Amino acid sequence: MALPGDGGRAPEAVKGCTLIPELNWKPTLCYEFSPNELEREIATAEETVQALRGALEQAEARLLSLRAVQRRRTKQDDAGKTASQSQKIHAQFGRFGSWLAKQSEILLQQAEAADEKEAALRRAALQKKEDGAEAALRSEADFHSAQVVRQHVLRFLDTQAHAREAEDREGLFFRWLRDFHSEYDEAWFEQNLMRIDLAFRQMFEEAVAQHQHQSPLRKQLGASRAASSAESKKGEVHQRSMSGHVQCIR
Repeated sequence: MALPGDGGRAPEAVKGCTLIPELNWKPTLCYEFSPNELEREIATAEETVQALRGALEQAEARLLSLRAVQRRRTKQDDAGKTASQSQKIHAQFGRFGSWLAKQSEILLQQAEAADEKEAALRRAALQKKEDGAEAALRSEADFHSAQVVRQHVLRFLDTQAHAREAEDREGLFFRWLRDFHSEYDEAWFEQNLMRIDLAFRQMFEEAVAQHQHQSPLRKQLGASRAASSAESKKGEVHQRSMSGHVQCIR
Protein backbone atom coordinates (compact mmCIF):
# COMPACT_ATOMS: atom_id res chain seq x y z
CA MET A 1 0.00 0.00 0.00
CA ALA A 2 1.44 3.38 -0.99
CA LEU A 3 1.67 5.95 1.83
CA PRO A 4 2.19 9.72 1.62
CA GLY A 5 5.75 10.83 1.28
CA ASP A 6 7.49 13.82 2.78
CA GLY A 7 6.08 17.29 2.32
CA GLY A 8 2.40 16.28 2.76
CA ARG A 9 2.10 14.83 -0.78
CA ALA A 10 -0.79 12.45 -1.44
CA PRO A 11 -0.11 8.77 -2.23
CA GLU A 12 -0.51 7.67 -5.80
CA ALA A 13 -3.24 5.18 -4.90
CA VAL A 14 -5.02 4.22 -1.69
CA LYS A 15 -7.40 1.33 -1.96
CA GLY A 16 -10.95 2.14 -0.82
CA CYS A 17 -10.32 5.89 -0.46
CA THR A 18 -11.39 8.34 -3.19
CA LEU A 19 -9.73 11.76 -3.02
CA ILE A 20 -11.24 14.88 -4.58
CA PRO A 21 -9.00 17.73 -5.79
CA GLU A 22 -9.53 21.26 -4.53
CA LEU A 23 -12.35 23.21 -6.16
CA ASN A 24 -11.35 26.16 -8.31
CA TRP A 25 -14.64 28.00 -7.76
CA LYS A 26 -14.52 31.77 -7.78
CA PRO A 27 -17.38 34.05 -6.70
CA THR A 28 -19.64 35.05 -9.61
CA LEU A 29 -22.23 37.78 -9.90
CA CYS A 30 -25.34 35.66 -9.43
CA TYR A 31 -27.56 38.20 -11.20
CA GLU A 32 -25.79 37.30 -14.48
CA PHE A 33 -27.48 33.87 -14.46
CA SER A 34 -30.79 33.19 -16.17
CA PRO A 35 -33.46 31.26 -14.17
CA ASN A 36 -32.49 27.98 -15.89
CA GLU A 37 -28.79 28.60 -15.28
CA LEU A 38 -29.50 29.34 -11.62
CA GLU A 39 -31.35 26.03 -11.25
CA ARG A 40 -28.46 24.15 -12.91
CA GLU A 41 -25.88 25.91 -10.72
CA ILE A 42 -27.88 25.06 -7.59
CA ALA A 43 -28.15 21.41 -8.62
CA THR A 44 -24.39 21.28 -9.33
CA ALA A 45 -23.60 22.86 -5.96
CA GLU A 46 -25.82 20.34 -4.17
CA GLU A 47 -24.11 17.45 -5.96
CA THR A 48 -20.68 18.87 -5.05
CA VAL A 49 -21.62 19.16 -1.37
CA GLN A 50 -22.87 15.57 -1.30
CA ALA A 51 -19.73 14.31 -3.07
CA LEU A 52 -17.42 16.17 -0.68
CA ARG A 53 -19.24 14.92 2.37
CA GLY A 54 -19.18 11.36 1.02
CA ALA A 55 -15.45 11.59 0.31
CA LEU A 56 -14.79 12.90 3.81
CA GLU A 57 -16.77 10.04 5.36
CA GLN A 58 -14.80 7.53 3.24
CA ALA A 59 -11.48 9.05 4.33
CA GLU A 60 -12.44 8.96 8.00
CA ALA A 61 -13.61 5.35 7.69
CA ARG A 62 -10.34 4.46 5.94
CA LEU A 63 -8.34 6.04 8.75
CA LEU A 64 -10.26 4.08 11.39
CA SER A 65 -9.69 0.87 9.42
CA LEU A 66 -5.95 1.51 9.13
CA ARG A 67 -5.66 2.20 12.83
CA ALA A 68 -7.51 -1.04 13.59
CA VAL A 69 -5.04 -2.92 11.36
CA GLN A 70 -2.18 -1.23 13.17
CA ARG A 71 -3.53 -2.34 16.53
CA ARG A 72 -4.02 -5.94 15.33
CA ARG A 73 -0.53 -6.09 13.86
CA THR A 74 0.94 -4.69 17.04
CA LYS A 75 -0.70 -7.48 19.05
CA GLN A 76 0.40 -10.18 16.55
CA ASP A 77 4.00 -9.01 16.16
CA ASP A 78 6.50 -11.77 16.90
CA ALA A 79 9.19 -11.17 19.39
CA GLY A 80 11.70 -11.44 16.54
CA LYS A 81 10.64 -8.16 14.87
CA THR A 82 13.23 -5.54 15.31
CA ALA A 83 12.61 -2.19 16.90
CA SER A 84 13.65 -0.41 13.68
CA GLN A 85 10.91 -2.13 11.63
CA SER A 86 8.27 -1.21 14.22
CA GLN A 87 9.46 2.39 14.25
CA LYS A 88 9.33 2.51 10.45
CA ILE A 89 5.71 1.31 10.37
CA HIS A 90 4.72 3.77 13.05
CA ALA A 91 6.41 6.59 11.14
CA GLN A 92 4.59 5.64 7.93
CA PHE A 93 1.21 5.59 9.62
CA GLY A 94 2.03 8.85 11.36
CA ARG A 95 2.75 10.56 8.03
CA PHE A 96 -0.42 9.11 6.52
CA GLY A 97 -2.46 10.35 9.48
CA SER A 98 -1.05 13.87 9.09
CA TRP A 99 -1.73 13.89 5.36
CA LEU A 100 -5.27 12.55 5.85
CA ALA A 101 -5.99 15.20 8.47
CA LYS A 102 -4.89 17.90 6.03
CA GLN A 103 -7.07 16.43 3.27
CA SER A 104 -10.03 16.32 5.65
CA GLU A 105 -9.56 20.01 6.41
CA ILE A 106 -9.44 20.81 2.67
CA LEU A 107 -12.63 18.81 2.06
CA LEU A 108 -14.39 20.67 4.87
CA GLN A 109 -13.36 24.01 3.38
CA GLN A 110 -14.59 22.93 -0.04
CA ALA A 111 -17.91 21.79 1.45
CA GLU A 112 -18.34 25.15 3.20
CA ALA A 113 -17.55 27.02 -0.04
CA ALA A 114 -20.07 24.88 -1.94
CA ASP A 115 -22.72 25.55 0.74
CA GLU A 116 -22.08 29.28 0.49
CA LYS A 117 -22.35 29.18 -3.30
CA GLU A 118 -25.62 27.23 -3.13
CA ALA A 119 -27.06 29.69 -0.61
CA ALA A 120 -26.00 32.66 -2.79
CA LEU A 121 -27.61 31.10 -5.87
CA ARG A 122 -30.84 30.45 -4.01
CA ARG A 123 -30.91 34.03 -2.68
CA ALA A 124 -30.30 35.37 -6.19
CA ALA A 125 -33.11 33.21 -7.63
CA LEU A 126 -35.52 34.34 -4.90
CA GLN A 127 -34.58 38.01 -5.34
CA LYS A 128 -35.05 37.76 -9.10
CA LYS A 129 -38.47 36.19 -8.62
CA GLU A 130 -39.50 38.91 -6.15
CA ASP A 131 -38.24 41.65 -8.48
CA GLY A 132 -40.25 40.17 -11.35
CA ALA A 133 -43.43 40.04 -9.25
CA GLU A 134 -42.91 43.63 -8.08
CA ALA A 135 -42.36 44.82 -11.65
CA ALA A 136 -45.56 43.07 -12.78
CA LEU A 137 -47.59 44.71 -10.00
CA ARG A 138 -46.10 48.11 -10.78
CA SER A 139 -46.90 47.68 -14.49
CA GLU A 140 -50.49 46.71 -13.70
CA ALA A 141 -50.89 49.71 -11.39
CA ASP A 142 -49.49 52.04 -14.05
CA PHE A 143 -51.92 50.62 -16.61
CA HIS A 144 -54.96 51.21 -14.37
CA SER A 145 -53.76 54.72 -13.54
CA ALA A 146 -53.40 55.51 -17.24
CA GLN A 147 -56.93 54.22 -17.86
CA VAL A 148 -58.32 56.50 -15.13
CA VAL A 149 -56.56 59.51 -16.66
CA ARG A 150 -57.72 58.62 -20.17
CA GLN A 151 -61.38 58.34 -19.11
CA HIS A 152 -61.19 61.65 -17.25
CA VAL A 153 -59.75 63.38 -20.34
CA LEU A 154 -62.45 61.93 -22.60
CA ARG A 155 -65.22 63.08 -20.27
CA PHE A 156 -63.64 66.51 -20.05
CA LEU A 157 -63.40 66.81 -23.86
CA ASP A 158 -67.06 65.88 -24.21
CA THR A 159 -67.92 68.98 -22.16
CA GLN A 160 -65.78 71.33 -24.28
CA ALA A 161 -67.45 72.67 -27.41
CA HIS A 162 -64.08 73.74 -28.88
CA ALA A 163 -62.12 70.61 -27.95
CA ARG A 164 -61.36 69.83 -31.57
CA GLU A 165 -59.74 73.17 -32.32
CA ALA A 166 -55.99 72.60 -32.66
CA GLU A 167 -55.07 76.21 -31.91
CA ASP A 168 -56.65 75.93 -28.46
CA ARG A 169 -54.98 72.59 -27.61
CA GLU A 170 -52.48 74.13 -25.16
CA GLY A 171 -55.11 76.04 -23.23
CA LEU A 172 -57.37 72.99 -23.24
CA PHE A 173 -54.57 70.90 -21.75
CA PHE A 174 -53.98 73.31 -18.85
CA ARG A 175 -57.72 73.63 -18.17
CA TRP A 176 -58.00 69.85 -17.97
CA LEU A 177 -54.84 69.61 -15.85
CA ARG A 178 -56.28 72.09 -13.35
CA ASP A 179 -59.61 70.25 -13.33
CA PHE A 180 -57.90 66.90 -12.76
CA HIS A 181 -56.03 68.36 -9.75
CA SER A 182 -58.95 70.39 -8.46
CA GLU A 183 -58.49 69.05 -4.91
CA TYR A 184 -55.27 71.11 -4.62
CA ASP A 185 -55.09 74.89 -4.23
CA GLU A 186 -53.56 77.32 -6.72
CA ALA A 187 -50.28 77.63 -4.83
CA TRP A 188 -49.67 73.89 -5.02
CA PHE A 189 -50.68 73.80 -8.68
CA GLU A 190 -48.30 76.59 -9.66
CA GLN A 191 -45.45 75.06 -7.68
CA ASN A 192 -45.83 71.61 -9.24
CA LEU A 193 -46.96 72.66 -12.72
CA MET A 194 -43.77 71.64 -14.53
CA ARG A 195 -43.69 68.20 -12.89
CA ILE A 196 -47.32 67.32 -13.56
CA ASP A 197 -47.05 68.79 -17.09
CA LEU A 198 -44.33 66.26 -17.91
CA ALA A 199 -46.23 63.44 -16.20
CA PHE A 200 -49.61 63.95 -17.89
CA ARG A 201 -49.05 65.64 -21.28
CA GLN A 202 -48.46 62.45 -23.28
CA MET A 203 -51.52 60.73 -21.78
CA PHE A 204 -53.60 63.83 -22.56
CA GLU A 205 -52.44 63.89 -26.20
CA GLU A 206 -53.25 60.19 -26.62
CA ALA A 207 -56.72 60.71 -25.17
CA VAL A 208 -57.34 63.72 -27.48
CA ALA A 209 -56.35 61.63 -30.50
CA GLN A 210 -58.74 58.89 -29.38
CA HIS A 211 -61.52 61.45 -28.88
CA GLN A 212 -60.98 62.92 -32.33
CA HIS A 213 -61.06 59.46 -33.87
CA GLN A 214 -64.28 58.60 -32.06
CA SER A 215 -66.05 61.87 -32.92
CA PRO A 216 -66.89 60.96 -36.59
CA LEU A 217 -68.10 57.59 -35.46
CA ARG A 218 -70.31 59.24 -32.84
CA LYS A 219 -71.72 61.59 -35.49
CA GLN A 220 -72.41 58.72 -37.84
CA LEU A 221 -74.08 56.75 -35.08
CA GLY A 222 -76.16 59.78 -34.08
CA ALA A 223 -77.24 60.38 -37.68
CA SER A 224 -78.17 56.73 -38.04
CA ARG A 225 -80.24 56.83 -34.89
CA ALA A 226 -81.96 60.08 -36.02
CA ALA A 227 -82.79 58.58 -39.40
CA SER A 228 -84.16 55.46 -37.77
CA SER A 229 -86.28 57.55 -35.41
CA ALA A 230 -87.64 59.67 -38.28
CA GLU A 231 -88.47 56.56 -40.30
CA SER A 232 -90.25 55.09 -37.30
CA LYS A 233 -92.29 58.27 -36.80
CA LYS A 234 -93.15 58.37 -40.51
CA GLY A 235 -94.41 54.80 -40.31
CA GLU A 236 -96.58 55.63 -37.29
CA VAL A 237 -98.11 58.64 -39.09
CA HIS A 238 -98.84 56.54 -42.18
CA GLN A 239 -100.44 53.83 -40.05
CA ARG A 240 -102.66 56.34 -38.27
CA SER A 241 -103.65 57.87 -41.61
CA MET A 242 -104.59 54.51 -43.06
CA SER A 243 -106.56 53.67 -39.93
CA GLY A 244 -108.56 56.94 -40.22
CA HIS A 245 -109.22 56.32 -43.91
CA VAL A 246 -110.61 52.86 -43.21
CA GLN A 247 -112.90 54.24 -40.52
CA CYS A 248 -114.23 56.85 -42.93
CA ILE A 249 -115.06 54.19 -45.52
CA ARG A 250 -116.98 52.21 -42.93
